[in-house]
Amino acid sequence: MSFAPAIATYQSTLSQLKKHGFHGESQTRRAFAEMLNTISTERGLTYVDEYPVGARGQKRVDGAVRDTYSTLGYWETKDEYNDLQTEIKTKIAAGYPLNNTIFEDTNQAILWQNQKEVARFNLREDAEISTLLHTFFHHTEEDKEGFDAAVTTFVDKIPEL
Repeated sequence: MSFAPAIATYQSTLSQLKKHGFHGESQTRRAFAEMLNTISTERGLTYVDEYPVGARGQKRVDGAVRDTYSTLGYWETKDEYNDLQTEIKTKIAAGYPLNNTIFEDTNQAILWQNQKEVARFNLREDAEISTLLHTFFHHTEEDKEGFDAAVTTFVDKIPEL
């Protein structure tokens, strides 16, 4: 499944918005959200805006991707006027999830997985966006990898038992 059509739509939408002078987070966030939504739908997943996180859901990330049972990843956007690194530090201090989270500002994205920064991506380059999306959508948490391996082993042993 190619990310190319969703990336092209993202780039086109963002370009049109910026061409007309719209650079603020509330104006540009829709472009990235629609890209995540399109890819999620193609994969049988659900994209949710303003997803509650934290102990009582008192915080909200800009978006999240879910399957039937769990949240697979999060997205937090800022605009090009914010210092993305400072904004990330603020979100970390506030307890936002870092197991599979994209932080972006329409120019760059910083991907956190398993509580650490894993890569930075230039959002002006389609190939880098594709790598970001591939890494994000194919991430498996360490605990889940161990669980899946245990299930596979157990299924193989059922006939013996």
